[in-house]
Amino acid sequence: MTTFNKRSEELFKTLHPVLQLTLLKAQVFSPFAFDIPDDGGHRSEKRQLELFQQGRELQRGVWVKVGRTVTNIDGITKKGKHNENPSMAVDLFCNIPGKPDLAFNQVQLCVLAGVMISAFRQLQLEDSSADKYDLVWGGDWDSDGEAIRDQKLIDLPHYELRAV
Repeated sequence: MTTFNKRSEELFKTLHPVLQLTLLKAQVFSPFAFDIPDDGGHRSEKRQLELFQQGRELQRGVWVKVGRTVTNIDGITKKGKHNENPSMAVDLFCNIPGKPDLAFNQVQLCVLAGVMISAFRQLQLEDSSADKYDLVWGGDWDSDGEAIRDQKLIDLPHYELRAV
């Protein structure tokens, strides 16, 4: 079983209880450790706006992309699952000792997605509070089982709870 680093432990506390339980189950099944990056749990309105502004300039009252952007959610006019409190979303990265290049590796994140989705399905069998949600992965937004290829937005580290 894997455990979180100190930063991840703090971010873990900002998550919805169903996400917390899913992560705890996933730690048991995962073949490698994983953690929550900075900004991977709850985000304040201020922090969300800061992330939105990255790669953008305000031109005549409108935010215009001028570089690589981080998010399309500004936290003010448009709120995301990370902005809810507790957070209905979490971002994860692989934490493989001595192999930092695999932290956001596509193959590793796809393996982790399988672990997370399986852990969530197991939780649904054991805890009726999880039945109120679906777990959606940022590599398969439409949850059709076809990862990456048919997605307009690919955010492999991202998971979110959606009410059913």
